[in-house]
Amino acid sequence: MPVDRLKKYLEEKGHAFTGETDTEVLAHLIGELYQGDLEKAVQAALREVKEETTLTGLKFILGERFIETGPYSHGKTARYYLASSHVGVVSLPVNPELGRAEHNEYRWVSAPEARELLSPRVLGVLGWAEALLRPEDFV
Repeated sequence: MPVDRLKKYLEEKGHAFTGETDTEVLAHLIGELYQGDLEKAVQAALREVKEETTLTGLKFILGERFIETGPYSHGKTARYYLASSHVGVVSLPVNPELGRAEHNEYRWVSAPEARELLSPRVLGVLGWAEALLRPEDFV
């Protein structure tokens, strides 16, 4: 499913997004798919990431540890996990339904750059990640 359609689907189910990143859509998707079986929800979300960005081999470096944002639309919360990947290049494949890639850019950013891009509701997630990771992980 294209990310824009997935985001629209999640919005119709009451999810509110503060930004335009696929990562935020992934976090919402994991929360939506979670039905008491975290592994099943994460695997479903990983399939979506692979289809949208070609990123594979994601490893959840803290296991099942996560952080949630405060409540938003209809009292829901977004759950965030930290993952790493040996793949450094993101590819934006052509979506057969659209006849083009769904997105026209991506970028890796440092923590200070991320701080400038994130909404106030998600800034706490970055602070949590910074407290858990070494500074060189953000280069």
